[in-house]
Amino acid sequence: MYAFFGNSGLEFGLNEDGVTNYCNWNSTEGDIKGVDIAQALLDISASPAFELRVDSDFPSGVKDGLLWQA
Repeated sequence: MYAFFGNSGLEFGLNEDGVTNYCNWNSTEGDIKGVDIAQALLDISASPAFELRVDSDFPSGVKDGLLWQA
């Protein structure tokens, strides 16, 4: 999830105790808010072009051409 939230300027990291973490993904400040990213993810997953697959299905799907069929 960091790829979506972290690359938008929102932060996630490890606290000084080395055990707990922090994040500001619920921030209401800035151009992009966590709720905007969450909505975008929901919109993507609602698309008929979206397919949910386990990681092991991806290489075989590409090899067999199944991921590129319309």
